[in-house]
Amino acid sequence: MRSDQDGKRWAVGPPWWAAAAAIAVTAAVAYSGAVRNGFVNYDDAGYVQHNPHVLGGPTAANLAWAATATAEANWHPLTWVSLQLDAAVWGSNPAGYHLTNVVLHVVNSVLLFLALARLTGVGWPSAAAALLWAVHPLRVESVAWVAERKDVLSGLFWVAGMWLYARYAEAPSAGRMAAVTAALAAGLLAKPMLVTFPCALLLLDAWPLGRLRSARDLWPLVREKWPMFALAAGACVVTVYAQAAGGAVRSVATFPVADRVSNAAFAYLAYLRMTCWPDGLAVLYPLTVRSAGQGLAAVGVLAAVTYLGWRGRRAAPYVLVGWLWFLGTLVPVIGLFQVGEQAYADRFTYLPHIGLFVAAVWAAADLAGRYRVPGPVVAGVTLAVAVGCVGMTRQQVLHWADGWTLWSRALAVTSVNPTAHMKLGDLHLAAGESADALRCFLAAAAAEPTAFDCRWKAASVLQKLGQVDDAELQARAALLLPARRWTLGVAWCWMAAADGSRRRGDLASAAAEYRNALAAADNWEAQAGLGGVLAQLGQLDEAVPHLTAAAERQPNNLVACNNLGNALSELGRWPEAVGWLEKAAAAAPADPRVQLRLAVARLAAGQPDRAAADASRLAAADPNWAETAARTAWALSTHPDPAARRGEYAFHLSSLSLTAGRTPARLDAVAAAAAETGRFPDAVAAAEEAVLSSPEPEQSARRARLDAYRSGQPHREPPPPR
Repeated sequence: MRSDQDGKRWAVGPPWWAAAAAIAVTAAVAYSGAVRNGFVNYDDAGYVQHNPHVLGGPTAANLAWAATATAEANWHPLTWVSLQLDAAVWGSNPAGYHLTNVVLHVVNSVLLFLALARLTGVGWPSAAAALLWAVHPLRVESVAWVAERKDVLSGLFWVAGMWLYARYAEAPSAGRMAAVTAALAAGLLAKPMLVTFPCALLLLDAWPLGRLRSARDLWPLVREKWPMFALAAGACVVTVYAQAAGGAVRSVATFPVADRVSNAAFAYLAYLRMTCWPDGLAVLYPLTVRSAGQGLAAVGVLAAVTYLGWRGRRAAPYVLVGWLWFLGTLVPVIGLFQVGEQAYADRFTYLPHIGLFVAAVWAAADLAGRYRVPGPVVAGVTLAVAVGCVGMTRQQVLHWADGWTLWSRALAVTSVNPTAHMKLGDLHLAAGESADALRCFLAAAAAEPTAFDCRWKAASVLQKLGQVDDAELQARAALLLPARRWTLGVAWCWMAAADGSRRRGDLASAAAEYRNALAAADNWEAQAGLGGVLAQLGQLDEAVPHLTAAAERQPNNLVACNNLGNALSELGRWPEAVGWLEKAAAAAPADPRVQLRLAVARLAAGQPDRAAADASRLAAADPNWAETAARTAWALSTHPDPAARRGEYAFHLSSLSLTAGRTPARLDAVAAAAAETGRFPDAVAAAEEAVLSSPEPEQSARRARLDAYRSGQPHREPPPPR
């Protein structure tokens, strides 16, 4: 640090408190609209909305989780704790989380000004650099996105560390170095991108501190920072583990090294373009493979700028330092170690932009001094640029109002963006707009044919729309693609394939595919599907555990409870069947089929009064229910195919029909069902009553059946003609 006294340091510049207040107010105005925004369907659910460890606040259990969790493919315990503190105050209200982000960024902006002023000893350039950094539209993603709390929180410790390092450079001591190291440690606990902090301090040693004057000075300066380098190395190891465990890392096989280098070089140029003209900003810029020639050209541009900075290092050291700051601090997120699906992202410039603005502002200040540009003109230009940035930033904040706005904007300003289609599809699906959701998922699949998620989501929507054939086609196409991990999406694909096999009558294949679905994810729908197929195959003992697992996890689901009740009925476990059929009836009080099943089960379970009450309600809904029940019981008792007969159920069903009156047809059905189940005395009694109450033309046929029952023979209908 220069030996200037504090008073001299502010000789060229405004009073520090006035500059700090102006920066704070301007930044607050730029981002105030964020407080009115909601959550977006891009990581906010995992960070807050659906995260019980956050919404539960900073309890002992939740703090322990924060200390060890690698959720969202990151280890950043301090970020989790900050969100837990917000939850303790705001609950699930997004306004509070946005307010904290805005406040943190405002504080960071002021601290950056104070750090630059202490490091350089000049006020106006420090204030201008901090102000323009604070209000630039590329900051919006870090500030207006709740899930990016890690950016503004880690940024707080970065700029605080800069200020502390300036203090250390003035009078080095172990205590002051410990304070700088503590700031880095806290920052790494908020976001591991701070691993480049020790290298950034070496750049500050070169300029403006003047501690790195020759190669001989380098090793002592590195050595004094060894605890920080050790912390950075440890953070790298933990981060690689967390991101690999979260499935966020792309392998070299899917994204080769040459493509990574090309994309990284283009990303640097994209950041420079967006710095100069921040138009067309989006939440996601899809990864695009560049040609080798394009990559070499981009690398050449970066090398040329670096060379020019090196050539001018003595006359304008701030240019080289600022440029290397920009290049170096972006290395963890530039794509050489590719994490996620983005080619680059606005949020990644939060700390690297400090270097660019320092280089640009100090260069402009030197030029203004060299050409004797009047101070009011310099101030006016700075103010005009800042006002323009504030206007663009406020507009960009509006694009983060909600998921609909965010992803529609992304589609409007990017050419091929399958993720944007997917996220809009998710919103349509949540709103119950299945057709619109399907359109979005199919658009995503068309944009990225090798993407797994697009197809499995399309398959699931097609299933819900009843388009089973198309669902199966999408599912089988998805199963040929590499899924990132064995997930619920894979389970959905197997279930869609199973539904297709089931529809074609290939029950064995359907059962195998449902088992694959269960191996992919422990899913109640796969349990229910497998149980249903096994029941159709007559493997009731094996079916019941699967149906029970599904019904217990979805006790209010009609299909799950009804299927389990029916299977238990088939096994003669009538009291258990009643319990589940009661749940099914509660879920569908207007469905007469479910109500009839329940009435039959109650009668079979020894609850005749409740069964009669059910029959009365059925009669009110359908006066012909008893005739329908008798015909069904007759068919289930007399069918020529043994696999189609359900004698026990038919007996109780026909017995229930008698509560509506003892007509010959109903008595005939009771007799046939009793004979089918070996209750021949009951069959004879019912058949005799049917004969006596029948008109003359029907008596001969019924007498023939009566004679068969007396001889211990059940009745069989002839097979249909071929």
